[in-house]
Amino acid sequence: MRVIGHAERLLEKMCRRLLSRVAFGKALADQSLWQERIAEARTQINMCRLLTQHVAWLMDTVGAQAARSE
Repeated sequence: MRVIGHAERLLEKMCRRLLSRVAFGKALADQSLWQERIAEARTQINMCRLLTQHVAWLMDTVGAQAARSE
């Protein structure tokens, strides 16, 4: 869970940086390449969070040995 929190903070820093930087007359955050990268990062963070929650639920319901493969 610490890694997920760290990833959230880094994503927030990346978004702030993109809003403050200007290239070719517009903010970097307005360029589609960076919007795609931010969306991909958000998707990966959410995927990790859900997988962690799923494994925690499995550990609570069936035990650590049965959840080991997840």
